[in-house]
Amino acid sequence: MILCRTPHPFFDRKTSIVSKYISELDDCEKLFILMHDECPGHWYMCVIDFKNSHIQILDSLRSKNRDKFRFQSVKTVVEFCQMFFKLYDIGKDVFQFSIDWAPSIPTQENGLV
Repeated sequence: MILCRTPHPFFDRKTSIVSKYISELDDCEKLFILMHDECPGHWYMCVIDFKNSHIQILDSLRSKNRDKFRFQSVKTVVEFCQMFFKLYDIGKDVFQFSIDWAPSIPTQENGLV
């Protein structure tokens, strides 16, 4: 994985044009990440709430046979975020956050947009 070695100078936190955006993550309360499940061609969202130390999955088309895959995909993205935060010395630790499905989200009928 690319993150296991020293980052490319373009991504150096102190000198790059990216530094403005990376530094804004220090003050970020919530991070919204769009997720895609190719099997049914469906989008859902992962919300990392730093203020409440919680991660929620927002899915308007939950499917019992896809829940395990989507949950695991969110865990993988959270692990990547944690490595990214550590690499760029961002004071966030998401490994201890609980992950669950948003309890009250409008649902859509299967196949309807």
